Amino acid sequence: MGEQAIDRHPQRLTCFARFRRLHLANLKTLTSTLSARDYYTLGHAARVAAYMVLMGRELGWTQERVAEVQDAA
Repeated sequence: MGEQAIDRHPQRLTCFARFRRLHLANLKTLTSTLSARDYYTLGHAARVAAYMVLMGRELGWTQERVAEVQDAA
């Protein structure tokens, strides 16, 4: 029983990573769609994310933290 749980663990990590990539792709698609509807907000979310990455790096945040903030922006 314990060996099966260990064997499945890498599969869970792979599944979670795939789910996370798909979720972020969906959010980016939604953001792009909403931005395209209004010229004044076009690219706003991408600029916010880029600024957050720059600020996080300047503040000495870990790469993991910078990635989390980028995903949230």
